[in-house]
Amino acid sequence: MSRRTTMEYVGTQRRAYAQLKSKSKKTAFIDSMCQAFGFERKYATKLLTGNRKYKEPKGRGKTYSDKATGLLRRVWYATGCMCTKYLKAIIVRALANLAELEHVDSALSMEVASMSASTMDRALKGLERIGPGSVRKNRRSGKNDPAAYFACCSGEKEIAAETEPGHLQVDTVALCGGDMRGNFFWIITLTDRKTQWTEIHPVWNKGAEEVLNAVEILVRRFPFKILSLHYDNGKEFMNSHLVTFVKNHPEISFQRSRPYRKNDNAHVEQKNGSVVRGLFGEARIDQFELRSQLASACTEWSDYFNYCRPCIMITQRAKKDKAKGFGKKYDKPRLPAQRVLDANVASNAREAQIKTRIEKTNGIELYRFVLRRWSRILRKQRAAETGRRPIRTQDREQTPAICK
Repeated sequence: MSRRTTMEYVGTQRRAYAQLKSKSKKTAFIDSMCQAFGFERKYATKLLTGNRKYKEPKGRGKTYSDKATGLLRRVWYATGCMCTKYLKAIIVRALANLAELEHVDSALSMEVASMSASTMDRALKGLERIGPGSVRKNRRSGKNDPAAYFACCSGEKEIAAETEPGHLQVDTVALCGGDMRGNFFWIITLTDRKTQWTEIHPVWNKGAEEVLNAVEILVRRFPFKILSLHYDNGKEFMNSHLVTFVKNHPEISFQRSRPYRKNDNAHVEQKNGSVVRGLFGEARIDQFELRSQLASACTEWSDYFNYCRPCIMITQRAKKDKAKGFGKKYDKPRLPAQRVLDANVASNAREAQIKTRIEKTNGIELYRFVLRRWSRILRKQRAAETGRRPIRTQDREQTPAICK
């Protein structure tokens, strides 16, 4: 479009714009003009309001024809999509070689030969390199990253009191003793935001496949339907095994935390401290032979917190008017198992089982039993570290009948 034609068009559009009354129509009018001419919104607004006159862009204009650009692309692909600096060095020879194999217009050939490397870069911008080896195709571009399959959001967008049971948060805790070298156990934690029902399980070295197998085990322990799982961005979760897990559980939705926002998984982070560290502390467990005993300790410790340890939940959270921070209100302490019964989300058979466990489980006996089991694990771990045989005891390894 010539400069005169463009000026006439802008004058017509200016008169049409002056007759518009509503803001929405003016916005749509400016959008259409920006799309038609490539103007910026501020520049288009000044043109339509008469605060600026249209001036043709400066510059020498287009130097090379579209046919010359097309020939350049043919030569570029024919030479293996090399760097334009290298292509410029051999462009005359490359054009002659191409002319031996197919028809090349001599005038266009001279035009391409006169292009600089920078001009070639601009003409080839946006084209995909094609080569037999697919150079660097597997670099971390994010296109095939498993994390792209899941929504990135906060797991605490609303307070837990306003949700329904079934929204779980997942995390892992290292039993490394402050030293991340070598092999050791990790504890994977799943907790429900509404009822605070929590399950933990040990995994060796935080391998992706083993972590997802542990998630399968823990999900089956929950007495209600799982609606969603919220992970952090750890590689033990964000991998192809999780994609397989998602395909096997289409009824569950999956989300991940925003990078560097650990409060997006606040509930499970709190359970990492009160449940996992509350028993295991900062100990290091790196003897694979202790796996079964550690798994039993995790199961019994989960039962203790679900059936014997009350917890509270925030019911209201509001910003303080004339002070920093938030004002919070909590409900009365209740057992996670009782919260499940109050929510009425478990089956009749499972509700009856939960009621029986609440009535018959002796919390003090279960607590002491878990401590004895953990003491045996620590004793065997220390014996392995010092190279001594553990002292044999008569402590029974079986769970009390009241807790089965």
